[in-house]
Formats: sequence, structure tokens, C-alpha cells
Amino acid sequence: MNELTQLQWQWPWAFLLMFLPLAGILLTLRQRSRVLDYADSALHPWALLDRPQAGLGRLGLHLAAWLLLAAALAGPRLPVTSSNATTPDRHDVRVMTLLDVSDSMQATDIAPSRAERARLKLHALPDALAGESLGLAVFAGTAGVVMPPSTDPAVFRYALEHSEHLLDDAPGSELAVALDAAARGLPNIGESARAILLISDGETDMVRGNEVLQAVEKLREAGIPLFVLGLGTPQGAPIPNGAGGFQQLDEQPFQSRMDSSALAEMAQRTGGIFVPVSDGDDDLRTLVKAIHALPSHPAPGTSRTWNELFYWPLLLGLGLLLLAYVPRFSFKAQHAALIPTCWLLAHSLTFTPDAQAATQPPVASPSAAYAAWQRGDFVQAQLLYARLPGTQARMGEGAAAYRRGDFNHAAQAFTSAWLLSDSDPARANALYNLGNAELQAGRSERAVAAYEQVLRLRPDDENAASNLWLAQQQAEQKRMKKSRPEDPPGRKPTDFARYNEDVTPDFPPDDTPSGGDLSAGGSGAGQKRPTGEPAALNLSEADRLAAEKKMELLDDQPAPAWRAMLRRDTPERKSEGLPW
Repeated sequence: MNELTQLQWQWPWAFLLMFLPLAGILLTLRQRSRVLDYADSALHPWALLDRPQAGLGRLGLHLAAWLLLAAALAGPRLPVTSSNATTPDRHDVRVMTLLDVSDSMQATDIAPSRAERARLKLHALPDALAGESLGLAVFAGTAGVVMPPSTDPAVFRYALEHSEHLLDDAPGSELAVALDAAARGLPNIGESARAILLISDGETDMVRGNEVLQAVEKLREAGIPLFVLGLGTPQGAPIPNGAGGFQQLDEQPFQSRMDSSALAEMAQRTGGIFVPVSDGDDDLRTLVKAIHALPSHPAPGTSRTWNELFYWPLLLGLGLLLLAYVPRFSFKAQHAALIPTCWLLAHSLTFTPDAQAATQPPVASPSAAYAAWQRGDFVQAQLLYARLPGTQARMGEGAAAYRRGDFNHAAQAFTSAWLLSDSDPARANALYNLGNAELQAGRSERAVAAYEQVLRLRPDDENAASNLWLAQQQAEQKRMKKSRPEDPPGRKPTDFARYNEDVTPDFPPDDTPSGGDLSAGGSGAGQKRPTGEPAALNLSEADRLAAEKKMELLDDQPAPAWRAMLRRDTPERKSEGLPW
């Protein structure tokens, strides 16, 4: 009996065949009513043939036989796992490596550069694995799959060698698009685990925001863990612009830093791990050990087969059909034959098919969002608040992003709440939170403007006045730093980190939000960088298919064909983030 609890159905849709006899019964009843209407009831003995009517027992046997035959076609089977010493120790897991090829990867805080170190790590990755299938996807301002998972290390290294400049004409870092593309490149085939290995510098502007959170939640719901190899340092480094200088932001060289806390949160959310890059091979060993712990089917050293059981319902169904047409078969005997049939079907239909229902995302409601906030699940709270309309929802979304350290997105949400507010107290609350987010993000001039607006609405707000003074000091310090080439030796800027940062969701759990949903756009527009690669080819569908089939024969310039295929399968950049 314990074995029957593992019963699985290969084709559960075959039970739809049960509708055929039901449809036949309905047609028979309809035809009989038309025949009875042919003449008056007094003339029926002379107008209609006197045929013996089939009893309920025969009808029940027909229905039970049809159900048993449908069950046989559905393919009942039991899994059987047997040891096999000759089975090779191969870990049957598909891993999609997602490589960041944006401009920020050219920074040199990781020697020789972040991009070169990433390629060195990926080149050594196949040798460290235990037979996992490796695929390759790249992303910058857009994303695409260069090759599907394969067990051939030579094919993986060939694709890696020619992927460096595929997205030179797509500046930026669209991580949400990249995660979706990598997940699409890992179709759910069979029972083996899937995983994504992200190799990136984790710029704050790239890893924060609702779109990235939603992409991570999709991975979690699909059961795809995200493993992250972080390339960068807390101190960061400027980004070369290809002309001997560095990328500029607000007339200053932009310092690219890795947001390790956001990368670790993304990995932990999906069941993966975050590992910073190291000079040795400890980082790869840690990642490989975590990937090797994923479930593998078949497991190393074992083979899985199936014990097919279709012949039992098939024989029983045919036997019931024979019994239904045995002459003078008694009514009691017919019902006695139905008893074991009903018992078998009642127990077999309770077994789950060989598939798991997809996890439904939680329903967005004010109470659900507030509950997530109270238990400290700020990722879930931000996603739920983002799906609700109104001022209070924007306040809750911004407060959750603030608690996660995503100050850029928090500022956008508080700006939307300010624009949607219909009263001065609500505007003052939104502006106060906006000032805190801008100050934490390092934009002291914007923080000054926000706090000044708060004091116009609430002149007695001591917290806003105190924070205004701190923001003014930081803004003045920035202006002084711009006016001189560097700080005097031995002096460091004053730290104004201590200030009132009381940011609350301002979203009572029982209130019903109302109003529209506005979002503030980011700043900065990407510009195309010069590149020495040929322009992308405008391939027709036939040319694209031919290029895919004969890619291994392209010894001269496979990059243009690859770039053209990526352009056909990936969306254009939509965000207005930083162009690196």
C-alpha cells in the first residue's frame, strides 16, 4: 500500500475520455425523447418496437469499463530506483552563466580588470564542475542567450571567446531583462535542477529597483536558484571611457562600486549564494560545491526506471465489458463486480500526477503588504506595495525600499507619493521621507530642497530642520571639493551620517488606497560608445537559421552573426539608467 502512494500518471489528460460515454448517454436520451414524441402514448405498443431495456447494472459496467480504459491510457506507473555501479558520476544539472559585459566591467579594482577576471574564471569553470551542462548569456543595455546549456566545454569556451563585444552598441546594465532571458534559456525539461550563475560587478543602479525584485521573485517561484560571483571592491574604481579618461557624473569621475548586500539578498532570496571573487580558486570551489548540492536526476551511481501498471486497468476494463454482455447475467452479480472497481479507482485517482502546481504569487492587498512589513520581509512588502495604487502605497513602497538600502528607488516612490498627495500633511510626510532618501543616496542638494519644502508646510518640524542643516553642510562640502583639485594632506571630509532617518510606510493596514500610480523616471541617458566591431547584420529568418546550424563552421567573424541573432530575440533597452 505504501508503494501505491507513489503512483504517478504519465498522461493524466487521458481521463478526458470519460466524457465520451457520458456524451453518448445524453445523445441516446435525446433521441429517445424524439422517438416518444412520434406518436401518442396509447399508440406506442403498435408504433414502436418492443426492445428490452438495459438495466442499471449494465450501464454501470459500461461506465466503469470506460474509466478503467482511460486510466490504462493515462499510464499509471511506479518509480523504481536501482543502484548501478557502472553509471558515470555525472551531475545532471543545467546552469546558465550570465555574464555582465557592460562598461563598468572595465574598471581595474580587480586586476587585470573585472571583465578579464570574469572570463578567466569562466574559462576554468568547466574543469571544476562534475558534468553539469553549461550555457552562456550576456547582458548590458539588453540581454540574450549566446548558447543553450551543453556538456561540451569546448563549445562553451568558444562561445565565451566570441561574446566580449556582442553588446558594445547597447550601453547600460539591464539586470531584470537579463535574468528573464537567462530563465527562458533554461526550459523545464525533465526533473533535473536548473540554476543561474551571475557574474557581475553589481552596480547599485543595476541591482536595485522593482523590476529586478520581480525578476528575482520569478526565479524563486520557478525553483531556479541564483548564484552570484561578485567582481568589485567596496572602494570601487573609475570606469575607463575608451579615450584615455574616465566616465563622468556631475562633472566628476564616476566611482563604480559593487553593491554586495543587494547581490547577497538576491541570491539568498532564490536559495543560492553570493561569493566575492578571490585571487585563488576558493570562489569557484565554493560555487561549485553549492551547485553540486542541487538535486540531480538521475543521481550519481543510480538509475531510475518505471514499473508500468497500465495492463491492470486494461484487463479489468475489458473484463467488465465482457461481463456486461454475458446473457442472463444477474443484477446482483453485476453490482458485485462494480465494488472492487470503484474501490480501485477511488484510491488511484487520489494520487497526484507527475507534476507540481506552480506556486501562485501572494495577492496584493494593503493588509498583506503591511503584514510583510511588520515581519521584516521588506522585499515582499516592496513588491506588494508596488502593485497597489495610491499615495499610501507609494509611501509603503518607498519605505520598504529604504529599509533595503535601495535609496534611489525609495526616492522615486516618495516623489510619486508627493505628487499624488491631496493634503499638506501628506505632502510634508512624503517630502520628509524624500529628503532622507536623497541624503542617504548622496544627493545633498536635492535633500536640501525637499527639507525646505517640508518646513514651508510644517515650520515647527525639528527633525526636518536638523536634517536640513546636515544636508546643507554636505552640499557645501561638495561645492568646496569641486572648487579644488584634491583635499589637503591629512584632512578627510566630515562624516554627517548621523541624522534623523525615521522613515515609516504611513500605510494603515485597514485603509483602502485610491488614486493613480505615478513613477519618477531616472536620470542620465546612455550614449553609444565607439567600437571597432562591424555593424550588426540585418539577417532574414532563413539566414538566421542557417547561421545557427553552421555556427561551428564560421572561422572568420562569427560575432556579427551572433549579434544579429541576439538582436532578434531580445528587447531593446527601456530604462533611463546610467549608461554603464
